[in-house]
Amino acid sequence: MNVLGVHFGHDACAALIADGRIAADAQEERFNRVKHSSDAPLSSMHYCLDAACLDMADIDIVAFSGQRRHRDYPLAFGNEVSSPDLPTYLKRFVPPQATRLVDLDHHYCHAAAAYFLSCDSGPALTLVSDGFGDDSAISVWRGEGSTLTLLAKYGGEGSLGWFYSNVTEALGWVHGDGEGKTMALASGGNPFKAHSTLRPFCPAYSNGELATPREYGTVHKLVLQGSIQWHLRDSHAIKGLLGTCSGPDLAAAAQALLEEEHIGLARHWLKEQGLSRLCLGGGVFLNIILNRRLADLPECDSLFVFPNPGDSGLALGAALAALAEAAPSELPRRLESIYLGPEFSREEIGRSLRDMKLSFTEMDEEALVDAVAEEMSLGRCVGWFQGRMECGPRALGCRSILMSTARPEYKDYINSAVKFREPFRPFCPSLLAEDRDRYLVEKEPAPYMILAFTAPEAVRSEIPAVVHVDGTIRPQVVERFVNPRFHRLLSAFRERTGHGILLDTSFNIKGEPIVCTPADAVRCFFSTGMDVLAIGNFLLRKS
Repeated sequence: MNVLGVHFGHDACAALIADGRIAADAQEERFNRVKHSSDAPLSSMHYCLDAACLDMADIDIVAFSGQRRHRDYPLAFGNEVSSPDLPTYLKRFVPPQATRLVDLDHHYCHAAAAYFLSCDSGPALTLVSDGFGDDSAISVWRGEGSTLTLLAKYGGEGSLGWFYSNVTEALGWVHGDGEGKTMALASGGNPFKAHSTLRPFCPAYSNGELATPREYGTVHKLVLQGSIQWHLRDSHAIKGLLGTCSGPDLAAAAQALLEEEHIGLARHWLKEQGLSRLCLGGGVFLNIILNRRLADLPECDSLFVFPNPGDSGLALGAALAALAEAAPSELPRRLESIYLGPEFSREEIGRSLRDMKLSFTEMDEEALVDAVAEEMSLGRCVGWFQGRMECGPRALGCRSILMSTARPEYKDYINSAVKFREPFRPFCPSLLAEDRDRYLVEKEPAPYMILAFTAPEAVRSEIPAVVHVDGTIRPQVVERFVNPRFHRLLSAFRERTGHGILLDTSFNIKGEPIVCTPADAVRCFFSTGMDVLAIGNFLLRKS
């Protein structure tokens, strides 16, 4: 069975499951170059079908995230009869009559991705938390086998996501984009200095019930340059608190409240259901510090966070939810690979570089890896463009900017001269699976940079560029079988430096999506302070 998942709206995307295998997953932003794009995901759908060598006649189910069909539906799925007012040049995805079209609850799609891909079909509590979707801000599910049973849902007046985003906007960043900055800033603050003054703006839960709802008022939605942004009135009042407390203290208080409320909900429902396994979905769980607090709960023996938990994971969630109902025997139970986006052949990359009249050196893999490892051992910054693009918000060794972790000024250099972003923002490391015990205290799997870990004190001074002020790191542990070329690069770097770990950040600058094509990579390379670009088997150096 072939299922096409489609999400219209913020972080529009498409995903395809073909004969029980996740064949493709991509966000529209990567194609149209508008971060968090809300355009109809026409290019994403085209890519997914092309990657699986299918067309619409081969699709058994089209699964949409959201209970109400999006206004842009006719742009993608209308035909000349049903939508005669649309221009002829638009790519149309007209399904045959036999294809089922299903509309699925927003939170159900988040829950499906979190539970069905958790590698275990046994019972688990699944917690979904975001700003708001359909009629829920938080929902609680019991997953078992191929079913998800709704236990509770809480509406907009209980939104912890909105609360955290209001603080983010008050600090000067975009609601729905800048929450990671709030989390990073929080590590430098004292939560007690603003906790009591910020408390009234945050909904409060007790024993699984919404004890103190927050009346957020009208939700204002703006569409700026193809991306949806939200605004709620509380952001103005919270901004006023900055007259009595610092930004870091305000962020720290917001982080503490976010953690307190989610911990209370998780503990209640784990106990109520008699479960010890927890799965997480929804954009709030991009917060890696919160995820660590939940992982450390005494009631939680096992935690799985879907690595693309925000709305850009909804298309895959919709496809999984539809498949679970229609053909549960074909349901994938693990995320075999996060590398589900476009890739480019050696011939395509070479042609692109020649068309741009660039100087480059073509190498075999061993020579390329050795050359890049040598450059980084000398303190140079490398753009690394290899294989299929990652889906989701993290660069995991295919669309990455890489640098040694050996000096703290390397972090400052990438923030100021490469990413052009705030100096307090931390970077993640990618490290060899063979060396994980050297760099990580906790023992959970860490393939996706979605969970905070403690760095042993003995090693912190050796890798200062990736250790945050609170002593934590957000790692990707790289297995050879998952990403062989990236694993070879880390190994070659270890041979030269004694450390199988690299600073790894997404291949983009602030405000832009991760690069998708060779042309995107070259453009980013030459507009930043990167020294070297390794793109496929080609190496470019700046003079």
